[in-house]
Amino acid sequence: NEPAYVTYVAEKLSQIHRIPIEEIAQITTENARRLFGLPN
Repeated sequence: NEPAYVTYVAEKLSQIHRIPIEEIAQITTENARRLFGLPN
C-alpha cells in the first residue's frame, strides 16, 4: 500500500458505489477526523 494510491482508490470507490468523488472525499475526511479525534 502506498499513500500515492489514495486518489486511485477513491476514484475506484466512486465508480463502484456510483457516488461522486467529492462525496468519497467528504466521507473519508469525516472518518479520519473521528478516528484521530480531530476537530471539524
